[in-house]
Amino acid sequence: MSAGLASGRAASCPSVDDYDLYGDLEEEELIAIAVEQSLERNSAGTESSSTRVQECGGLRERVPLAGSCSGSRDRSRAHRLHCAHVERDERTAVGEGERVHNHEARPTPCSHKPPYSDSAFTLLWARMGESAQERTKMDPLWRAIQQDDSAALYALEAAGTDLGAVLPNGLNSLHEAAWQGSTRCLRILLKEKKELVNCRSKGNDTPLTLAVSAGQTECMKMLLAAGSATEYCNSRMLETPLYKVCEGRNIKAAGILLSHGAKANARNHLGNTPLYEAVSKGSLPLAEMLLANGARLDVTNKFGVSPLFIAAQCGCLDIVKLFVSRGANVNTKAKDGATALYEACKNGHDDLAVFLFQQGADPNLPTMEGLLPLHAASKSGCEDVTSLLLPVSCRDIIQKSGLSPVHLATANVHHDLLAMLLSAGLSANSLLSPDRSMLYEDRRVTPLMFAVAKGDQHAARLLLSAGAEPVLDPLPPLLVAVRRQDLAMVCLLHDYGADLNQAVTGHDTAFPPALMFCTMDLHTMHFLLRLGCNARACFSCSGESTAHLEDDHSERDVSQAKPKPRNPLQVMQFCEVLDSMDMRPWAGPIVKLLLEFVGNIRLCAGLRKLLSSQPGGVWIQDMADNPRLLAHLCRLKIRGQLGQQRMHQLHALAVPQRIRNYLDYSGV
Repeated sequence: MSAGLASGRAASCPSVDDYDLYGDLEEEELIAIAVEQSLERNSAGTESSSTRVQECGGLRERVPLAGSCSGSRDRSRAHRLHCAHVERDERTAVGEGERVHNHEARPTPCSHKPPYSDSAFTLLWARMGESAQERTKMDPLWRAIQQDDSAALYALEAAGTDLGAVLPNGLNSLHEAAWQGSTRCLRILLKEKKELVNCRSKGNDTPLTLAVSAGQTECMKMLLAAGSATEYCNSRMLETPLYKVCEGRNIKAAGILLSHGAKANARNHLGNTPLYEAVSKGSLPLAEMLLANGARLDVTNKFGVSPLFIAAQCGCLDIVKLFVSRGANVNTKAKDGATALYEACKNGHDDLAVFLFQQGADPNLPTMEGLLPLHAASKSGCEDVTSLLLPVSCRDIIQKSGLSPVHLATANVHHDLLAMLLSAGLSANSLLSPDRSMLYEDRRVTPLMFAVAKGDQHAARLLLSAGAEPVLDPLPPLLVAVRRQDLAMVCLLHDYGADLNQAVTGHDTAFPPALMFCTMDLHTMHFLLRLGCNARACFSCSGESTAHLEDDHSERDVSQAKPKPRNPLQVMQFCEVLDSMDMRPWAGPIVKLLLEFVGNIRLCAGLRKLLSSQPGGVWIQDMADNPRLLAHLCRLKIRGQLGQQRMHQLHALAVPQRIRNYLDYSGV
């Protein structure tokens, strides 16, 4: 309690003015004023300060506190000091130009401060925090134990002091001596108060558990010789002294406890024995000592985990070798189906995984999720282990798992391991199972989508070279690359056959969806159009889309007009995209860019009305209405003959460089 109060005191220290007002009051008077201040905080915020002071005085008289000073002199004194505090606040606030008569300017106390930030509460909080510590330090019995002064202890006993008394910190003298390592005092106390050798403190600790926690081995020997029980444990955690010394890797203390009959297989609330703790701390000598004293290897905790499993999980190769030499089962499994081999692969312990495999660990024991050690090795990037497991892992189990090692290697950016898996024959077009695909917002299914979503061109190139299809995901990877403005990835996917005009399942549009992902990025849109994206489809509206406003809007600002509700069964037109409130300011530049990649077209009524409110919109309409240049029409014809998949061959045409640049829109 004193530590918590001390932290609260550090967070909100009383000011000098607080000590001037309240420093000479007793705790009972401070409590009374603190209650009054808390009542003020909860009262109506519209009352004046003077009214609140009077009412506080009334509440003080109507609701006297039990054990408080009830005399009129004491009440008036506390009340007078409280009024002075309120007046001081008012003077301070008026000097700062604030309104404090309704206490609106007081901040809300933080969680790390005392319950209220008022001065009386703050001072009371500080005084309470100091009192427990000061009382403990002032106690002569505590000072004698802390200094390990046996003469002073005998003097206190001669003066009639109870050597078994509870100290102000909540521990009795035997607890304190064991914790402090005061061996001379402990010897006297064990002689005079031997009945307290197994006495529990408020924290449910015995002198032995406190000596163990503090690493006081000499005190442990004395307590055990006096009959201290080795199996007393915390009522909630059920951790014995032996468990605690293993937790602290104290080999000497463990030997002392074991020599006095401590049980090596006692379990805590999770079913763990001291051997679990020794293994988790990586202490081979402790593990050997416990095994020599009867610790069992065939036990499992409430999660089905064995000591060998813990050793594999922590990467303790020497301990695993010890356990295997003592007959531990290398195929031990937890309740979720994970094996020791799977756990070693999962945590990247290559040498340990190789050792388990060489000792006969089965690589085809799946977890409850259907995953094999090969999956774990692919995720952690263990190339040596993967090369061992790959030839012996069952392909049917891998397929039934709904998750390929190729997915995991790609998602975790292990390029060399990915190349190894692909060269071993694992498919670059492996698909996630529906339940795993649902975990992703884009419902991805292919390894290629993982690479594109991360912007990993190296992995994407490896997958595409191995035959990955860029059209298997519900949301095409090309659209993801466009949305990320990753033009290098767009080029890579396009070179391997990705269709710039591919539709999105469930979202019918009359134009290429890729253009909708870059409507506010004209540079990316121009790049897609140069690669062969179909710009003419953006002008295919027949005049029936919802972007065509009602006639009664013709005399009003088009930017303020609202489109009619759209029929969900109707194919979306590009003019509907431009008709959205966010896109209307971009309508002019977008239409102008698209016109550079089409021939003679006719603008629909919706686009004309949108352009009529745009700067330069009339000029753009004239550009669409007038016949296009013959050179421009020839350029479009040549590009159309090549098609988007052969558009990169433009630079191989046997024509002057100037014409090639014109055909490719270079420099535009």
